[in-house]
Amino acid sequence: MSTFTKLIMGSMALATSISAIPSPAHSGSYTDTFDNVTVASNVASFQPVGFQNNLNYTQWQIIGPTTSGFSVPSVPGVNVHGLIKPSKPNSAGVLERMSAVTGGSVSINPSATTFKSPSIRFFTLSSFYFGCGADLQEGYVVPTASCDIAVTGYDVNGNMVGEASYSFAPGELFEVPMVKAVLPETFMGLKSFTIGISGGEFTPALTTLQIDNVTHTNYW
Repeated sequence: MSTFTKLIMGSMALATSISAIPSPAHSGSYTDTFDNVTVASNVASFQPVGFQNNLNYTQWQIIGPTTSGFSVPSVPGVNVHGLIKPSKPNSAGVLERMSAVTGGSVSINPSATTFKSPSIRFFTLSSFYFGCGADLQEGYVVPTASCDIAVTGYDVNGNMVGEASYSFAPGELFEVPMVKAVLPETFMGLKSFTIGISGGEFTPALTTLQIDNVTHTNYW
C-alpha cells in the first residue's frame, strides 16, 4: 500500500472518529437538600424521597426533624438533636428496618442507590454531607454513632467507575454536625451511585445513615 493511500485511509478514519464524538452536553449544577418534602412523623417517615433535581432517590427514606420536646436531664427546656444537618428540616436516610419498604438492600450492610432520571444523559457526583446514629424507633432523638461508609458510582454502561470510603467519628452523642464527603473525579458520567454502611460503632443493621446537601452536575 502506497504512502499516499495510507494517508488517505488514516484521514478517513480520523474523520469518522471525530464524527462519532457526541456534541458537548448542556449542564447544570444542583444541591439536593430534601427539604421540599413534607413529612408527618418526626424521625423516619417510611416515605421514599423520590426525585430531586432529576435524580431518583426512591431507595432512600425521608428523615424529618428530631423530637423537639426532648430535654437534657436536669436541664429543663434545653432541647437537643442528634445530627445537625447542613440544611433543615429533612435529610435522606437508609435504615435496615425500613429498606424493604423502599427497595434498598436488606442485608447486614444496608445501602441505597440513587439513579438518574431518563431526562438527563448522565451526571457527576461532587459531594454530600453524612452522619450516622443509632437506629431507634420513631419519636426519639437519635444519638450519633461512628460509622464507615462505602460509595460506588456506575456509568451509563453499568461499569463501576468510582469508589470511595469515608468515616464519621463523632465526639459527642448529640448536637454533632454532619461531615462533608468530597468525591474523587472518577465519579463522572454516572447513571447511578450507591452509598452503604460498611461498619462502625454498632452493627450496620442497628445503624441509621443520613445524607444531606448532595451536590451534582447534570448533563443533557
